[in-house]
Amino acid sequence: MVDTTASPKRKIFISYRRADNPDFVERIRDWFAWKYGRDSVFMDFDTIPPFTPFADFIRDKVRECDLLVAVIGSNWIKTLQERIQNADDEDYVRTEIRLALELKKPIAPLCIKKATIPNARDLPPDLRPMLDYNSAHLDSGRHFLDNIEMILNAVEHQLERLDAWKVMALVQNVQFDVMTAIQHYQDAADHDQWAAALDWLSRIRQSGFAPDWYPLDDYQREAQEALHLQTAAEKYHFIRSMAERAIRKPSERIRVWNALESFWQNYPGFDPDDLASQFRPLPEYDEELEDYETLVLEPQANEEDLRGGALTQIDAASENQNALDFALLDQLDSFAESIANDFFAPEHMAAVAADLNTNPRTISLTEAEQSGILDLQP
Repeated sequence: MVDTTASPKRKIFISYRRADNPDFVERIRDWFAWKYGRDSVFMDFDTIPPFTPFADFIRDKVRECDLLVAVIGSNWIKTLQERIQNADDEDYVRTEIRLALELKKPIAPLCIKKATIPNARDLPPDLRPMLDYNSAHLDSGRHFLDNIEMILNAVEHQLERLDAWKVMALVQNVQFDVMTAIQHYQDAADHDQWAAALDWLSRIRQSGFAPDWYPLDDYQREAQEALHLQTAAEKYHFIRSMAERAIRKPSERIRVWNALESFWQNYPGFDPDDLASQFRPLPEYDEELEDYETLVLEPQANEEDLRGGALTQIDAASENQNALDFALLDQLDSFAESIANDFFAPEHMAAVAADLNTNPRTISLTEAEQSGILDLQP
């Protein structure tokens, strides 16, 4: 038997699809009304006052309820998927369940007329948490009375457990010392223990005892930013270690760069050691750009200045054509200084100038490597 004498005032919301056996659902509603009172059980067919905005009224009733009974019939999934495909047709059943889940209302999934609980893959992500609740089954026939009584008693026991949890939470709040919690937060923040600081801020917020003027939002935002930077620094240490090894083993350089790019997806721009400037790969060599990576020998305005000690300029396709692009040096295994000195000696340059007249002489990096000036990495 269903015990109705000691039932406290509850508010039950029955969510159902009108295409799923509405007469049978109305019979279920009558049993809930018998236990909790007609005014305490909401079902849209007879409880919405005339001229009331339907959607707003439904949402208000979900917010007021203590428990939502989600009645699932044989057409429940089919109708859900049809409404998903037709975005203009609002699915109020989906809205009801989603709102109840967001508000942490308990859900009682009730499968009727041989229907089964949906699979997770058949539900949109916002409804999948309803599967965390165990479902019940109800059919017409000689077992209906036994099953409906069992369902009503299970609903009441669930609500009694929720009441007990609320009482325990109230007791804990009464015993909560907000000033001590604030002191714990400040100590954690002063010692850069940001995870602990956020935990204390969360407790202070949940207690409801913090004054309105206490800047909880500001403290929480600052702690979250500091924890983010702290976590970034800890993970950056691994890339720093990789960079130290790459200095000794140049073949590891590309792995350092790949690690940086992956790291920046979560921590954009975080690079306290400026590893990017050291390990960023050079652009791919384009053979059509003949002056992209070349050595350019330019004579001075007159032969006398050239013989007095002409300078060699390196053109690396930079905006300033007379500037030295040190990124090229990252490609070198070695640089033969003595050969370069001979190659660019004033006497040699004077002979070059006689051939070049006033036009610069350009040699490719390949020619430089063949002449023995440069030894490029493979």
